[in-house]
Amino acid sequence: MTKAMGSRGVTLMAAAVAAACGAGGCAGDDDDGAVADRDAHVGAAADGDQEVAAALSERGTARHRLVAPLSGSVVGSRRPRVTWSGAGSARVDFCRDSACGRVIASVTTSESTARPPRPLPPGPVFWRVRADGRGFHGRRLQPHASATWVMFVPHGEPDVPSSVVGVRLDVDRDGFADGALREESSSLPVDRLHIHLGGHDGLAAAPAQLLPLGEAHGFGRVSAVGDVNGDGHGDVAVGNENGEIWIFFGARGGVRPTPAIVVDPLLDPAAPHLSFWFELHAAGDVNGDGYGDFTAKGRSSYLFLGGAGGPNPVPAWQAGPGQEIIGTGDVNGDGFGDILVAEPNGDAGRRILVLAGSDAGVSTTPLVVMPKVDASLVADVGDVNGDGYADVFVELFIPSVAANVTHMHLGGAAGPGALPDNVFPFRGLPRGDFNGDGFADVVATIAVAQDSLFYTDDAIEIYPGNAGGITATATLRLEEESPAFMGDILNFFDPTQAADFDNDGYDDLPITAAPSYPTPFYDERPSKVFIVRGGADGLATEPALTLSGAPGYGVAFTAGD
Repeated sequence: MTKAMGSRGVTLMAAAVAAACGAGGCAGDDDDGAVADRDAHVGAAADGDQEVAAALSERGTARHRLVAPLSGSVVGSRRPRVTWSGAGSARVDFCRDSACGRVIASVTTSESTARPPRPLPPGPVFWRVRADGRGFHGRRLQPHASATWVMFVPHGEPDVPSSVVGVRLDVDRDGFADGALREESSSLPVDRLHIHLGGHDGLAAAPAQLLPLGEAHGFGRVSAVGDVNGDGHGDVAVGNENGEIWIFFGARGGVRPTPAIVVDPLLDPAAPHLSFWFELHAAGDVNGDGYGDFTAKGRSSYLFLGGAGGPNPVPAWQAGPGQEIIGTGDVNGDGFGDILVAEPNGDAGRRILVLAGSDAGVSTTPLVVMPKVDASLVADVGDVNGDGYADVFVELFIPSVAANVTHMHLGGAAGPGALPDNVFPFRGLPRGDFNGDGFADVVATIAVAQDSLFYTDDAIEIYPGNAGGITATATLRLEEESPAFMGDILNFFDPTQAADFDNDGYDDLPITAAPSYPTPFYDERPSKVFIVRGGADGLATEPALTLSGAPGYGVAFTAGD
């Protein structure tokens, strides 16, 4: 006989939910599987089973929290190692969908780490941890599920179980990469953040959200910084010339419209002082706590750590005199984010320190020292030889010969080599796997100055990855002067990180392009973002989608890091 639930029953039910979810609410409240499990528990309490409520209170202390790889990570193995916190026997589900209605494989273990029993399919794979249920009077509770996270599994046969070789922006955690861009113009009262969602047809032409960013104009940065609050959704960081950093947390349908302000030197004079043109980058998880971390570079360089409520506004690390962060990534395959720091090296010019992450945070003793480099530096990582380790590419401009070169340092368990494995006569970085062969491809930017100060003839060349590194010659050249790219009206900016917007197994390349004069102040012609799709033969020769907006539209675009 079903009992009516009086006020005491309501109290018990509320207590049971609170015990199971904690004072801040269920961590997986926007996770379909977690919500279903929670509703089943609440329904049992509503039936008058007071012992269920008591059991839920006990079980609330054993809830599992996912730790690694961070949601949105591009992993370095088809059988990646996953870890979580929380004691007791647990089942790990690897799934094709975020609700885990289609389970690929499961593992039951009493440890806090596991690997899938067989290689996972390439592309997005969702995973969660479910604790064993307990029975009362013949009733058995459904296993309590953690939040669900997503990871992106590579093609090929790499097998470095803990390695993370990149991050993709997936704000709504549906397995499709998304894009975020900043629109700014002196003709607009405020800058705006555009959120474009990926889907079966690719990146949506219309933004799912248009969010105001304030009145400051000045080429502010926007970056996919990973999952900085550990809820399974990718987050977006936005900065401006006032030195503010805003974090838009990912959520269903886009991002939460109200940002968290991590750094605001106008309100807090003691806050780190950033500056015009400062940069933001995902750093992975440098201390292995299950929250994404990020770097900011302006007049100095800083590392900010994520947390359950978002990033800590007090930087965990700051560059010393003459130092600057030039790149980030897991360069030794241990799952911890590492940072690359350039510093003066006496008469030898500059050198690069690879500072490894660990449980204690960033090490002060370099893992690797790249002894001599010159002039301006930009670095990025990607697995170009398909071995599961991130490889380091460093762009250099050498004033003495007025030439751009790129150093390639292949990764490994001990980190990248101190000396480059190869040097290429162009400026290029690994951006994505455009033909789905398991090797990241390098995108080189070619700019030839013209008579006018601000005009260049631009081209983008693709150097595919292979087992030895990358090909010596480009297999594709996309030229700004071609009709498909507006016929020399716009200048190509450096291509951003590629991502698979339509989940066809091939990364797509975003290319930002702006009028020749500095925007958004002097040239009122529209800016563009071109999306060029990947395929079995590599990138297409013309864009599948062109986004257009105000003069400063899309100057800052991100789909990953």
